[in-house]
Amino acid sequence: MERKGFIGGSDVPVILGLVPEAWGTPQTLWEEKTGRREPEFEVNDDMMRGILNEPVAAKLFGRDTGLVVLTGIGDTNDGRYYHRDREDGSRDFVVIHKTIPYLHAQIDRFVCVDIAVNVPLEIKCPRSFKVLDIENGILPIPSYYLAQIFHQMFVTDAPYAYLMIYSAENTHRIIEIIPRHDLFIERMLARLQAFWKCIETDTPPPEKLEPIEPPAHTTEASRAIIRLDDSNLNHFKAMWRWAAVKAVKKEATAADKAFTDTMKLRANHQPCRITDGINKITVSEKKGRESADYKRLKADFPKAYEACVKVGKSSISVRPTFGNNEKKILELEDMKNGKE
Repeated sequence: MERKGFIGGSDVPVILGLVPEAWGTPQTLWEEKTGRREPEFEVNDDMMRGILNEPVAAKLFGRDTGLVVLTGIGDTNDGRYYHRDREDGSRDFVVIHKTIPYLHAQIDRFVCVDIAVNVPLEIKCPRSFKVLDIENGILPIPSYYLAQIFHQMFVTDAPYAYLMIYSAENTHRIIEIIPRHDLFIERMLARLQAFWKCIETDTPPPEKLEPIEPPAHTTEASRAIIRLDDSNLNHFKAMWRWAAVKAVKKEATAADKAFTDTMKLRANHQPCRITDGINKITVSEKKGRESADYKRLKADFPKAYEACVKVGKSSISVRPTFGNNEKKILELEDMKNGKE
């Protein structure tokens, strides 16, 4: 399939105005999509590095996280999934949006986090993290990376996605969970639809449009190298499995609330039993919990407060954190020492 017949992930940052003009503009992309300009494509050293290192990075991701990594999902005969041969000789696995057929997303890998949940894994292989300003201590994930990832989430209907940045030269890698951001996706979609309208009507896109920036996402970057042995590597695998389960749990909690609200409305907020003859749903009244105003009790009756209120023993808590400023640079043993 010719690239001019759809909007792909690499087109999105161009349409949103997030890349230098030398990389492309909405106007030059429109000319390519309408056949007025031949696409300028050349496999340079950086692209070849990414092609060669992507399988290695995907394997390392699976080993670092303990998650199952897939090269594709679904049935390529159903029309929504297909393989595309690239000019460099490699093959892309592509997903088409279920209701917007001109939105396609090339997915480097899928991560299986549940029996029915597969999320995209975007792999980037720069020469060095210096390209991404990692020397400053804080690594801002480039907006053109994020735009591609949000596009993938929208096309695949994923609740989140993984990003892996891997530099083979330095044996460094960063693994990030990028949460879905529906407000940005809505703005992105409006711009993509407007661009596609320009293609359909053979009308050039406006020359002056404000860039649509995705929400910033940063991660701490340590100058010290963290070396993991086989024992504590398992802890990080468990940490990533926990993150994946938590994301699925959040989605399940929202579904549970929607189901509960629907059943309450169906029962007119009265106790009852709903059945189809085999299965049943019980709607019952739940008494409210008793609570106390401890702040007022302590102020008005301090002696009674001290006599009645008991303080439990302190304990140690463990809380993995995947916020915007969490350090997740994991360097395992050097690939050159013969180990996987």
